[in-house]
Amino acid sequence: MFVAGENSIVIVPGANFLLTEQDILNAETLIASSKVLVCQLEICRSVTFAALDLAHKHGGMFVS
Repeated sequence: MFVAGENSIVIVPGANFLLTEQDILNAETLIASSKVLVCQLEICRSVTFAALDLAHKHGGMFVS
């Protein structure tokens, strides 16, 4: 039973956990041309860090 003001967050990783560091490297051109990278931490940490490193390498801002 839910009481007013309470909420629940359910994450079903599904396809998010299939994303790899190689996928990030394959998207380097796209990430390099972006001004901001938003990460929700719903993927493996190593993949998130790879994306953040790549954004930083190309001078992008990132938000987590």
